[in-house]
Amino acid sequence: MEPWLRGPLPDTNPLLAPSLRALEQVLEDLPRFTAGLTTAQLWTSPGACAPAGFHLQHIAGSVDRLATYLRGEALNEGQLAALAAEQQPGAAAEAMVSAATRAVSAVMAQIRALPESEFNATRYVGRARVPVTALGLAFHIAEHTQRHLGQLIVLSRLARG
Repeated sequence: MEPWLRGPLPDTNPLLAPSLRALEQVLEDLPRFTAGLTTAQLWTSPGACAPAGFHLQHIAGSVDRLATYLRGEALNEGQLAALAAEQQPGAAAEAMVSAATRAVSAVMAQIRALPESEFNATRYVGRARVPVTALGLAFHIAEHTQRHLGQLIVLSRLARG
């Protein structure tokens, strides 16, 4: 049964549950749709599409960056360097899946711990410091991650032939 059909999350504010359930789905689908893919297959670029490997690296990197904003912090030099390297092929499949899984698991704990008193607190995103709410950012983390997971699923199927 898919996570969104599993009912309420114990000890969790119900307003956070949709984001958490969406991220739970990511954790379940990542190994399922990357199993058996070689590093070469992950970095195959069908047509003009970015390779599945990019989407996998982007999931780990974007979740980490958005989690930083959710904490009310600015990105550090390491995160900016990782952003610049996301499109570089060559990272091993297992390492990328592991990094994405760690990032998603960590942000889930962060979202789960977000107190209701902070839901409407302002967070700033990007160099332009665009103001958003903490709850809106938590939702965006989930939907953005799902978007890239969907692309990864399609591209991994194409790479398998």
